[in-house]
Amino acid sequence: MNPTIVVQVSTVVLNAILSPIMIAGWLTGRPMGLAGAGLSTTISVAVAVLMMLVYFVRLERTSCSTSACCGRVGTPGREYWRWGCPRAENSP
Repeated sequence: MNPTIVVQVSTVVLNAILSPIMIAGWLTGRPMGLAGAGLSTTISVAVAVLMMLVYFVRLERTSCSTSACCGRVGTPGREYWRWGCPRAENSP
């Protein structure tokens, strides 16, 4: 399954769980109303951003941050700007 779909579905589920808790005060006894709706959405989006960050840092190997790809680390070489950065697993 595509990781972005997993992140989107989990964000919607988390928002659906947090919304009644924060809006109506379920389990806490302190209803927040409209501010609770906004806060639950913000928390859900923050969790989605963290999930995508973990995915890209741990699993994606397409960034141009290695010396084999662009020359010196952090400094793109001429090839990068001319042709684009090759995938890391295809680098010699």
